[in-house]
Amino acid sequence: MQTEADLLRHRVLVIDDNPAIHADYRKILTSEGHAQQSAAEAGLFGAPEADVARPVFDVDSALQGRDGVELARAALAQGRPYSVAFVDMRMPPGWDGLETIENLWKVDPDVQVVICSAYTDYDWLELLARLGHSDKLIVVKKPFEPIEILQCASALSRKWQNARALKRHVESLELVVTDRTKGLEAANRQLRHLASHDALTGLPNRLLFDDRIAQAIAQAQRQAHEFAVMIVDLDRFKLINDSLGHRAGDDLLRVVAQRLSHAVRAIDTTARIGGDEFVILLGGPVTRAEAIEIAERALECMEPSIQLLGIDVHSSPSIGIAFYPRDGVTVDSLLARADAAMYSAKERGRNNVQCYEEGMTAATQDRVKFESELHEALRSGQFELHYQPKVDTATGRINSAEALIRWRHPQRGLVPPGDFIMVAGECGLLDAIGEWVLFEACRQAQAWQREGLRPLRVAVNLAPSQFRLANLVDQIRRALDAAALDPRFLEVELTESAVMSDAEESIRILEAVSRMGVLVSVDDFGTGYSSMSYLRRFPIDKLKIDRCFVEDMTRRPEDASIVRAIISLAHSLHLKVIAEGVETPEQLALLAQLGHSDKLIVVKKPFEPIEILQCASALSRKWQNARALKRHVESLELVVTDRTKGLEAANRQLRHLASHDALTGLPNRLLFDDRIAQAIAQAQRQAHEFAVMIVDLDRFKLINDSLGHRAGDDLLRVVAQRLSHAVRAIDTTARIGGDEFVILLGGPVTRAEAIEIAERALECMEPSIQLLGIDVHSSPSIGIAFYPRDGVTVDSLLARADAAMYSAKERGRNNVQCYEEGMTAATQDRVKFESELHEALRSGQFELHYQPKVDTATGRINSAEALIRWRHPQRGLVPPGDFIMVAGECGLLDAIGEWVLFEACRQAQAWQREGLRPLRVAVNLAPSQFRLANLVDQIRRALDAAALDPRFLEVELTESAVMSDAEESIRILEAVSRMGVLVSVDDFGTGYSSMSYLRRFPIDKLKIDRCFVEDMTRRPEDASIVRAIISLAHSLHLKVIAEGVETPEQLALLAQLGCDQYQGFHFSPAVLPTAFAALVRQQPADPEDEASRTHSKLAALVGARS
Repeated sequence: MQTEADLLRHRVLVIDDNPAIHADYRKILTSEGHAQQSAAEAGLFGAPEADVARPVFDVDSALQGRDGVELARAALAQGRPYSVAFVDMRMPPGWDGLETIENLWKVDPDVQVVICSAYTDYDWLELLARLGHSDKLIVVKKPFEPIEILQCASALSRKWQNARALKRHVESLELVVTDRTKGLEAANRQLRHLASHDALTGLPNRLLFDDRIAQAIAQAQRQAHEFAVMIVDLDRFKLINDSLGHRAGDDLLRVVAQRLSHAVRAIDTTARIGGDEFVILLGGPVTRAEAIEIAERALECMEPSIQLLGIDVHSSPSIGIAFYPRDGVTVDSLLARADAAMYSAKERGRNNVQCYEEGMTAATQDRVKFESELHEALRSGQFELHYQPKVDTATGRINSAEALIRWRHPQRGLVPPGDFIMVAGECGLLDAIGEWVLFEACRQAQAWQREGLRPLRVAVNLAPSQFRLANLVDQIRRALDAAALDPRFLEVELTESAVMSDAEESIRILEAVSRMGVLVSVDDFGTGYSSMSYLRRFPIDKLKIDRCFVEDMTRRPEDASIVRAIISLAHSLHLKVIAEGVETPEQLALLAQLGHSDKLIVVKKPFEPIEILQCASALSRKWQNARALKRHVESLELVVTDRTKGLEAANRQLRHLASHDALTGLPNRLLFDDRIAQAIAQAQRQAHEFAVMIVDLDRFKLINDSLGHRAGDDLLRVVAQRLSHAVRAIDTTARIGGDEFVILLGGPVTRAEAIEIAERALECMEPSIQLLGIDVHSSPSIGIAFYPRDGVTVDSLLARADAAMYSAKERGRNNVQCYEEGMTAATQDRVKFESELHEALRSGQFELHYQPKVDTATGRINSAEALIRWRHPQRGLVPPGDFIMVAGECGLLDAIGEWVLFEACRQAQAWQREGLRPLRVAVNLAPSQFRLANLVDQIRRALDAAALDPRFLEVELTESAVMSDAEESIRILEAVSRMGVLVSVDDFGTGYSSMSYLRRFPIDKLKIDRCFVEDMTRRPEDASIVRAIISLAHSLHLKVIAEGVETPEQLALLAQLGCDQYQGFHFSPAVLPTAFAALVRQQPADPEDEASRTHSKLAALVGARS
């Protein structure tokens, strides 16, 4: 252990040309001389205390100044410098004292100097002039007292020691200052980067992008040029994110960010503004053609697959472009219009580019306002029911009434259901409105009876979503009980499409309703989405003929034929028929004649007029709530303490930014993962359950894109606040991207407690939120997963909560679902299957098989239908039913359809070159392919590429494919027909077909679906349906072909009923091209085959329109 004496031991240098003086210094300063000096000191100062430490020095000597300076240099090099130097002034023949001191301080500026001399050749002013005013210099006159030397050595050594310690401290502080400054600068850089960049992808975020676009606007105004804004949204990102997990979704977003950054120019800015949505600022000046070229490069860069968890995933983008100043002059208006263009791209088949066109945004803005008014209407009782009498044809008596909803709008007046029912369905209100109608109609029916009116049945329309409610039967029972109404006096009407999604479940529900005594009718039969294939199975009582057939039935034989066919079909199934829209005695008489009046009911025209209101003008106010950039934490000139505080504050902020969502202040994905990891560890230790809850806003995109991203941001902040208030203090509410929130319900928590909290979250979202002066409603869909029952890792719990949330959306939104086994497996398999589909198209795994179409009368093959198969490397031959729907949903169907079209044309020409007689080949067109803007050009290019005569091509499409826009469909079909290509309606009578448009479309054939043919020899109902379809087709001058013919009995009955052609296993399955050619060669040549005949109906239709 060091003593105080050790601490006081210093090195002293004596420079004097007198050796005797050196001995004196040693006696005074070293331990040997202490004893001799003690008596003298005692005489001056008294006896010293025993425990007082006396300073001890190590003394070195030099007789000349130059030698002394070298000793000082050596001492510095050893790391043991001298604290004090005693220097004589006269030291011949070398340096004198002054010169020695000057050189000594050059070597060691810190050494303390005592001039100890009897004589000097300099006066004091000269010393000051040479050495300056220094606190390191003391003068002692010889002869000196020992105590003088000892005290000088002691005091100056202490001073030297303190000075060195202070110097080290200052140097340490300066290092700290430098280090803190660098740390603060780095923290500030990181803060600025975190505040302006997306943490996941490293791209600029919304804040920085807003600044960049504001600069672009200012520059464009100064230089009078255009620039463009491009919104890029990933198609089907949700499927990948929810099936493979959020980690895979994050990896996908990182790859997309890199690819988009490489696709644009150096002057462009690529940013991520939320979820799977990216935005690109194309710096000006930029032309429309240049912007489209860059967008197409972005599409191309996304074509290669991305490997996630060992699966090759494809995620195509939809891109919308808006131009400054043509489409907008503010940040919000440009983003809103680029968004509108992007949604137009999605509607046109995804994976394409659209530039903004006038009117794209107005509809969505009006739509949000209209939705808000609908919520208010339901809340404040603005709906009312009007009742339309149903009259017995034979007696003329009213025997029931149909309840028809109207909206008594405060400003618009009476709004008919056609103007709001579809919107109510899309915003999740239709089920609530339907429940109100059901209860109100039952109440009114009972009220009439209490008023003394004879009992009458009241009919209520059920929407498809209402029919799918799990509690529908209970809802009907409660409505009847609330009104004390006998079930016989209630009738429910529904379109057949309402029961198409799950036939067996529909039958179960309808049978339960029928057992209660409630009647069931199929409404508006023959229009929209109806399917004859299920009529024979559903427990229904009536068919209603839609007014569109009744309107012109006395003037148009085609309409009369359709009505006759429907009545025949209904009576063959033992159903009553009711016609709506009867306006004249002639219509009534004809209906009675067609349908035998004892089985026909007619509805009179309603007196209530339908008012059509002009939609409200588009909102023009712009939300501006720009956030200021964060200031630098501290100035670099602050003292060490301030720098430290600034750095600590910066670090705290860094930690918060790194772990919290910048928009809502909620924990982000990083912090949530840590919390859930802690929850898992705690649950493992304590053996309890906890829950994870995914909350996804229904229809957030509509609000965000119509009112602007600022309004969307405000909505997310309000939702964050409300959800935080709905949960417990121990729970964690986080935002993990876009409009998706996740809540960790800390354990232990039971299933009932978790559902209760979720229902509180639903309740907290019920009040409207005012955005830009509009009361907006945004309901959540919530999915819950439990640890360890549903998963034991962060990713598995999130994936299963996500799957439960999507189940909630499928069940009508605005509800809660807990995870059940099997919810995630299908989506994971689906992603892999999609990847394999992309590879199949790329590597040529598809092939066409050809099924002969045979003339019923002659038995000759007159054409072939091209049917796609997938030659899968592992699965073998995959039929189209296993992959066509998936191809449509992942955006591949149009590309596959184009391949089929080109390949079928090539094969038809190849057969002719091989010497086979010319045969027509039929190709199925998917609805999305039919809607392509370049369909006619695509068909023409396929024919040209194969050098095939258009007479030898036939296109088949379902009638639902042309239902969305009848006039546009007619234009396309006429263009196809004018080329000489035949058009057929495939699978007629199943799925989504509508007889009301058959008379208008320029088509040549109807194909009877195999489901009617299969049992037609055993079931009279099916035979009646086939007879009705053939009668209908022939009345419209169309040919009929039956598919799925497997037995001679089926063929004989079809021939008896007048069917023109057939195809099926009775003649041949679909076979490879070589096998098909062999079948044709087995038959003798016919000088006149069907492909060479003219279509008289087609010529008449086209000629009449031209």
